[in-house]
This record gives sequence, C-alpha cells and structure tokens, in this order.
Amino acid sequence: MQGDARRGRLRWAAAALVVALAVAGCSDDGGSDGDEGRSTTEAASTAPPTTGALDPPPCVEAGGDCAGEELGLLSAPAADLAGIDLTGADIHTASLAGATLDGATLAGADASGADLTGASLRDADLTGTDLRGATLIGADLTGAVLEGADLSEALLADAVGADLAGATLCTTTLPDQTIDDSGCP
Repeated sequence: MQGDARRGRLRWAAAALVVALAVAGCSDDGGSDGDEGRSTTEAASTAPPTTGALDPPPCVEAGGDCAGEELGLLSAPAADLAGIDLTGADIHTASLAGATLDGATLAGADASGADLTGASLRDADLTGTDLRGATLIGADLTGAVLEGADLSEALLADAVGADLAGATLCTTTLPDQTIDDSGCP
C-alpha cells in the first residue's frame, strides 16, 4: 500500500516536471528517446492524456496527512483542505488561491512564494512557517498562530484577522497596505 502511494507521488512529480519544463519552453537537446529536436511541449503531447490537471497525491484533501511531503508544484485553487497536516511540508510556490485551510497545520512548512490569495486560514497553525514572499492578499487569518513565522516580503494587503505578534516582518506589506521593516537585519 505504501509502495503504491509512493509510486503515485513519483508519477505526479514526474508529470509536474514535464509540465513545468513545457511551460518554461525548454527543448530537448538530444538523447535516445526518439524525441530529438522536438520541444518538450511536443514530446509531452504524446504522453497519456490527463484530466487537464495533474492529480495531486492522495494526501491532498481535507484532513489529509501530507507532513513532510514535497508539494512545491501543487495547484489546488479553491480546494477544501480544512484540517490538512502540512507540518514541515514543502509547498513553496504552490497555488492555493481561495483554498480553505481552516484548522490546518503548516508548522515549519516552506510556503515561501506560495499564492494564498483569498485563502481561509482560520485557526491554522503557522508556527515557524516560512512565508517569505508569499501572497496572502485578502486571506482570512483569524485565530491563526503566526509565532516564529517569517513573513519577510510577504503581501498581506486586505488580509483579515492577522495577529502578527512574534512573526518576522521585513518589507512586509501589511493588511492596511503599509510596509513593515521592523524585523529587517
């Protein structure tokens, strides 16, 4: 059972890499796979069809346990991920705009550069979370624990309910759209 889940995550990661390379416009410089001279986009078009989006690992669901997972390419806008455990997970650059993460645990997670625009993080545990450069515009942070979180260069414009006591702020755009440099070295 664990082997099946691991193989599923590896297939998901491999497919995500192909898509990322295609979006970046990388091309194949040669090799023995018969795709010489074809762009990654052309080569990817011969891959088995998908549903139009990559299927995330099975743990990405409300109440799921993704602790320690590598989910940097995750795209789950408006998903219901309430109560998910992302402790120590790598979700940097993830797209979670409009997602519901109420009661989620992201303690020690790398969410740097993540898009959490309009996400609901009510009562979420963000203790020690790396949120450098994250976009939290219009996010609901009511009751969220941000102790030790690094919000350097994060965008919190129009976010509600944020208690930033104990968080690192350096060139952080606050909910009132002012810049806070109090935690800069």
